[in-house]
Amino acid sequence: MDNQIISAKQAFLQLGTSAAVAFLLVLISLVSDVFAQDAKAEAQKESSFQATHLLGLPDTHPNASGSLTVEGGSLRFESSKQGAKLIPIASIQAVLLSQEDKQIGGTPMKLGKMAAPYGGGRVVSLFAHKKYDEVSLIYRDENGGIHGVLFELPSGQGINVRDALANRGARVAPQEPQKEHANSEVADPGVTDQKSGSAMGVTGKWSVQVDEVSSDDVELDPAFRVAIYENLIATLEKTNKFAQIYRSGDHRAAARDALLIMKIKVREFEAGSETKRAVTTVAGATKIKVQSQLQTRDGKIVKEDLVDANVRFFGNNMSATDKLAKNIAGHIKDAELPEAVGSVSSVARN
Repeated sequence: MDNQIISAKQAFLQLGTSAAVAFLLVLISLVSDVFAQDAKAEAQKESSFQATHLLGLPDTHPNASGSLTVEGGSLRFESSKQGAKLIPIASIQAVLLSQEDKQIGGTPMKLGKMAAPYGGGRVVSLFAHKKYDEVSLIYRDENGGIHGVLFELPSGQGINVRDALANRGARVAPQEPQKEHANSEVADPGVTDQKSGSAMGVTGKWSVQVDEVSSDDVELDPAFRVAIYENLIATLEKTNKFAQIYRSGDHRAAARDALLIMKIKVREFEAGSETKRAVTTVAGATKIKVQSQLQTRDGKIVKEDLVDANVRFFGNNMSATDKLAKNIAGHIKDAELPEAVGSVSSVARN
C-alpha cells in the first residue's frame, strides 16, 4: 500500500505544473457536483406537515385533519378516516398563501363569553382566537378543468409547504384565469354520438361551464377566491338545474351544443375578522358582493344578478363563501331560462 501511495505521488509530480492544475480543476468540479447533488437531494427529502383540509379535495370531508406530505411527484393528504388523496405536482398551477384568525374552544367558549359580566367576554375573546396559515392550491385535472383546494396549517407552516412544493417544481406564482371554454376543439370521450340522442340528453336542459372567479380592481384574498369557486360548483350540482356542470378549462364542454357560461365577478370584498367581531360586536364583518352572469357562447346574457353574503356575528369568515354560493344558486334555480336550443331540437333534426 505504501509503495502504491509513493508511486501515485511520483506520477503526480511528473505531470508538470499545467497538468497538475488541470487535474485539480477536474477534481474540484467533481467535488462541487457531489455537493450540489447532495444539496438537491436534501431539498427534495419528504416533507410532512399536520394540516386540515377545508375544501376542494374530491371525496374528502371538509375540516378533515391529517398529514400533508410532499414526496416524489405528488402532494398527498392523508386522514385516518378517509385514506390518502394525491395531487400531481406537475398539475399545480399556483400555490397561494394567506392567513386567517379563528375562534377556538367551540360552543362552550361562546357561552362562557356571553355569561362573562361587565364586558369580560371581550377579554376572553382576545385569548380565544388563533391565527392559521391557509394554503390555496390551484390545479388542473386530466380534462383540463380547474380545481381549487384549501388547507389550513399552524401559523408559519404555510411558507414551508410552498417552498417544499417549489423545490419539486410546482408553480408558486398566481396565474391569470384561463378562457378556454369555447375555444377547445378536443372532443369529449365521454359523450356519445349525438345522433343517438344520448349525447345531448333529451331533457332539454342547458349545461353550464363555470369560469374562474375574477376580481379586477378588488383585492380578493386567494383563499376566498378558491372557496367561492368550489362552493359554487358543489352548490350548483345540488340544484339539478343543468344537464352537466363543467369547470373552467374543461375541454369536454366544447362538445356540448346547449352550453351556458357562468361568470362571477367580485365587486366588493371585506375579509373581516373573527376576533374583531367577538371583541367589539360591531366591527370585523366579512362581506362579499359579486356580479353573476349566465351567457351563451356568443356572449349573449340570459341571466344577471348582483348577489351578496356576509358574516356579521358568530361564524368563521370563510362561511360567507358558502352563503354566497347558496344565494347565487338560489337565483339561478328559480330563473326562467330560454329554451336550450341545440339539445332536444338538434337531436330531433339528426
